[in-house]
Amino acid sequence: MITNVNLSDISKSIFLRLGARYTNYWKNLNGKIFNFNYRQIELKQFVKIVKIKNVKKGDLTKEYQLIDLANIEPGIGFLNDLDKNIVSEIGSDKIILDGADIVFSRLNSHIGYVFLMEDIPNSKISVIGSTEFFPLKVDNTTIPSKLLKYYLLHREFRKKAIFIRTGKSQSHPRIQVEDFMRFKFPILPQKVSIELIRKINIFEDEIKKKKLEYESLQNIIESVFLKYDIKKPSLDENFHIKIKPMLSNIANQRYMRIGAEYMSFWMLRKGCLFQSEDKNKYPIIPMKRLIRKYNATVIKKGLMTDTRILVEFEHIQSLNGKIENLSNVVTEVGSDKIEFGNADFLTNKLRPYLGYTIINPKHLNIIGTTEFIPFSIINKLNTSVNYIRYVFLSSEYLKQSKLLMSGKEHPRINISDILNIRIPLPKLTIQHNIVKEILQRELKSAKILKEIKVIREKIDNIILDTLNYTKIIKEK
Repeated sequence: MITNVNLSDISKSIFLRLGARYTNYWKNLNGKIFNFNYRQIELKQFVKIVKIKNVKKGDLTKEYQLIDLANIEPGIGFLNDLDKNIVSEIGSDKIILDGADIVFSRLNSHIGYVFLMEDIPNSKISVIGSTEFFPLKVDNTTIPSKLLKYYLLHREFRKKAIFIRTGKSQSHPRIQVEDFMRFKFPILPQKVSIELIRKINIFEDEIKKKKLEYESLQNIIESVFLKYDIKKPSLDENFHIKIKPMLSNIANQRYMRIGAEYMSFWMLRKGCLFQSEDKNKYPIIPMKRLIRKYNATVIKKGLMTDTRILVEFEHIQSLNGKIENLSNVVTEVGSDKIEFGNADFLTNKLRPYLGYTIINPKHLNIIGTTEFIPFSIINKLNTSVNYIRYVFLSSEYLKQSKLLMSGKEHPRINISDILNIRIPLPKLTIQHNIVKEILQRELKSAKILKEIKVIREKIDNIILDTLNYTKIIKEK
């Protein structure tokens, strides 16, 4: 992008940012998301951020409903698996969300993590969530909460969010609250808003109906792993075993961490990812005997000598580990990247519970964020890369990785912890059968997911149609 940026334009910015896209957005669109010439007002005129109350990590005095990014369907804003996230202990600081109408994630806002508090079924229990969330109280007489939710999820908003976000790495870009509250949204006549929300509700009902046919990849993996005795049925894990690790236990692990949840994985579970029904049926093998870190070449930020396909987390289906966008061809990168090269698969070390484990399409010579860890299979005669991928996308890995990661704002899992996790390893023929059964059901669910996305796109379109129609009526 080539453009002229004047110092006078930069001086008008709160943060004195030099970025061309950032400066041009405020100069040319002045905070507008939808470029229609009728009344639009800044978010701060009808939305307030609920007073932030922090909940410190550790044991809690009561149970809370915890909502993580993984509980939110990106781009749709529906909530999933809340019943599995009732907690009385947390591994990192959270904030109380009670009193909000909408919750918006400033982290990865271009992906679309937004939800309505009224969609939480159990209203009798206090709700906590990530410190990345903005809990918003909305004046519904100006713009109804549901309409604002879909403004914030709209493809036009998510495009603009890319211009505004900050952060050295594109893996965890954020919107600053000062910029967020300056965004402008259109006010529709009350009758028009009511009719628009009625149409949105119809599309939402269609999505919910389709979702009844949809089977999540985690449920598919669970079902097939149970069938082949890779694991035993999950127990109710809403109980806590208190352990007192000895200094010798702490000293024996590389990072000398003292967290009870971290230590319980190694002391009580012995590093086993799955609680197997019959531990004698398959050998339980540490990952380090199956996979090794691939030594990827680092591409330094700046201009490159040739064009490359760049894959970031936003181009991958969370929890499904599928690359959705291979058209992001670049000749320049704003931060260091890695070449996928001959790696067999890659997994995300940043927020591993979001499930970005992907198979590497080697022929495409892709580059991606340094938050990926590339791996190679040590012996393809006894280990299927697709079997390993499904292990990394299983409910057990997504859950246990939360206990193993460290870091407050950018929680990551260490490669040595990954390599010491122990998993069952059936014969290769059985691995192939497992992969085949999961893949058949996965493809069926992928088709349903595409149908859901088509319906979701209709919500964006009906909003644009309504805004355009309202503009025409005003001009007449």
